[in-house]
Amino acid sequence: MDAPVCRLCGYRFTAAERPIPVVYAGFWRRAAAMLVDFLVFAPLQGIFFVLLVTAQMGGAQQARSQVGAAVIVLAAFAIGHWLYHTILESSSWMGTVGKRVCGLRVTGLDGRRIGFARANGRYFAKFLSATFMSFGYLLAAFTEKKQALHDIAASTLVVRVVPSGLQSR
Repeated sequence: MDAPVCRLCGYRFTAAERPIPVVYAGFWRRAAAMLVDFLVFAPLQGIFFVLLVTAQMGGAQQARSQVGAAVIVLAAFAIGHWLYHTILESSSWMGTVGKRVCGLRVTGLDGRRIGFARANGRYFAKFLSATFMSFGYLLAAFTEKKQALHDIAASTLVVRVVPSGLQSR
């Protein structure tokens, strides 16, 4: 009998080794993780909204400083959102709070943790996924490895975490 071969990297296992099953994360589980991330980030969005509204209060003579304050608040929010995704997905958590709650991890095609550069590319590729009525996100429901457009662009996978008790079976 031939030794099993890893579908991700082609590694041929010896008889003593058993491959850990790879379960790709489906569309709805990924959507649930996005919802959790939204709920995590919503209080911060509220704070930034209050700061933005506060910056817009005042008379016409303060218009220039109001625009400057609004730009700073929006830039801080955008940078925070980017760092939240990029740092957590490249960390030992291998995903955001939402992905962790839903039992998901972001990996490279080899199943390993991705680096900051790849997580950064994946984050900005999400803008492609969001265009055309979020068609890029919907791809996860139809591709073999359940990859969205940004996963394909960044050569990443979103996989379900297999509980350690099930790995030995």
